[in-house]
Amino acid sequence: MKKWKIFISHGTAFTPVQERFYAKFREFIEARGCEWTTVGQNMHGVRQPVELARDAIAACDGAVIIALRRIEILHGNDKPGGAALVTIDGRILPTVWNHLEGAMAYAHHLPLLVIVESGVHREGMLSKRFEWDALEIDITSKTLASEEFQQRFDHWISFVERRSLKKTEPDVEAGKIPIVRIIKSLTASEIKAIIAAAFAVLSLVATAAYYIGKTASH
Repeated sequence: MKKWKIFISHGTAFTPVQERFYAKFREFIEARGCEWTTVGQNMHGVRQPVELARDAIAACDGAVIIALRRIEILHGNDKPGGAALVTIDGRILPTVWNHLEGAMAYAHHLPLLVIVESGVHREGMLSKRFEWDALEIDITSKTLASEEFQQRFDHWISFVERRSLKKTEPDVEAGKIPIVRIIKSLTASEIKAIIAAAFAVLSLVATAAYYIGKTASH
């Protein structure tokens, strides 16, 4: 079975429920032909974690962002002291690494599967306005078996597969591309346009030859 390289961004589990969900998710993607990498889990090194993540992401075919609750703000204000002050009491945030690693994966044009625990604040790489729409879930094993999750996963993996295949296509210099391959890549309208242009050129050549011959005869 094809093995796609997948980078998984998630915080360190601090409850048994989170640990079980991470483990179940890893089992889920392994069963579907994916090899996963997470800094601090199965990837360690002597450099700073952000550099390890950057290099790992660059070598992957896709990325999963799992944003679970990490910080709970009991009492707080956004834009304190300003006219646009907003109270953010009770706001729940994930680890900042979801945004850092998610942004790096997006910069490398990796297909993103974004999973957000219900109740976690959506902003940045988790924003509802973001290109790759996040799936809000309850972190139980039943979620992974749901029809909605399965469909979303299958849709995402189709992007991963296409990107993986594109990476493995050999680069060919423009001057060395076989003419048959070039013709096959053209659409019907492009072929018609080329034929029309060729006839126009031939007509101009024939006309020019006629007048040159007529002038020479005189």
